[in-house]
Amino acid sequence: MSAVVLNGKDVARKIRQELQDEIATETRRRGIPPKLLLFRVGEAEDACLYEQSITRLSDRFGFVVEKSVHSGADSPGQIRFNLKEVAGRADVDGILVLSPFPSGHDYHECVRSLPVSKDAEGTRYSPGAATVEVYPPTAMAVMEMVLASNIQVEGLHAVVVGRSPIVGRPAADLLLKHNATVTVCHSRTRNLEDFVASADILVAATGKPGLIKGAWIKPGAVCVDAGETVVNGAPAGDIDFNAALERAGFLTPVPSGVGPVTPLMLVRNLLTLSRGSSGS
Repeated sequence: MSAVVLNGKDVARKIRQELQDEIATETRRRGIPPKLLLFRVGEAEDACLYEQSITRLSDRFGFVVEKSVHSGADSPGQIRFNLKEVAGRADVDGILVLSPFPSGHDYHECVRSLPVSKDAEGTRYSPGAATVEVYPPTAMAVMEMVLASNIQVEGLHAVVVGRSPIVGRPAADLLLKHNATVTVCHSRTRNLEDFVASADILVAATGKPGLIKGAWIKPGAVCVDAGETVVNGAPAGDIDFNAALERAGFLTPVPSGVGPVTPLMLVRNLLTLSRGSSGS
């Protein structure tokens, strides 16, 4: 048996068209396109590069990007005040707080002052407590890859290996919303192989290359690898891909699995917030 490889680029192509249509519809309904505000403190290269990539997304999908840039010389209190001020604007549907912050500033402390109703990247997400249907984009991309297998998720046993607040925990919550029976494990779980062997759906999100051995995988399982790490200059996943190919039913590659879908989930979050802010 050889697994069907779930290519994220193929999945992204379909979602991209759906989102373009939805944004066009939302823009016609409201008379204005959704607006995403990018809140940046300082000039960190990673933050600037991400800002540029989101700007390119806006050009492609037709939503508006506004940049709010602040000096690292400002006090943490001033930065939080600035964030609260832009979050109070009715014309802003969603806000993405770019990281990293300069030395002397606490990114996470600042983000905690962001209202959930404006949180485009799901940074305020907590399992089981989402009042707005916005989740961290990588976790949403994991769910999209599971659904791309066209299996019936309801009633299946899903094992999520990884407990981070931006992938593992929200992915588990999304699987629960689709009525899977979910077990959350992590890299220190005893007898991890036994849990993996019981999984109809396996999500790996630890960032530990090769942690999941191919021999552990239940024959026919849907396996989604969200644990990309660079090893010797090349991307590597949590799952031993070549060995898993011989046992899994469906398997995502690294880096062309979850990755291409993730930025599209930010766009989906913005649409969700846009619809909520306009009372729809």
